[in-house]
Amino acid sequence: MLSGKLLWWDKIDQNGLIQDFAGNRYYFDSSTVDSDTLKILNKEIILYFELNTLISNTPCAISVSHIPKDHSILSNMNAKPLTIANKGN
Repeated sequence: MLSGKLLWWDKIDQNGLIQDFAGNRYYFDSSTVDSDTLKILNKEIILYFELNTLISNTPCAISVSHIPKDHSILSNMNAKPLTIANKGN
């Protein structure tokens, strides 16, 4: 299962775009979203999803659902990256 941030959601056309944490983008529409998630789609949400392998020309998401705010994956995303100082030789 993949995860990523909702970049945008069009309420009229019922489609949107998810970006995973490697920067890959996936299109999806309301038919691929569970009903609870569909009610709360906004730019602040992090989503679980699967890659739709039936569509080959554009990366698309299926089985889209929200990640609860208290889930451990969200705290890992907020962790600061480790930086290594170059001390020279």
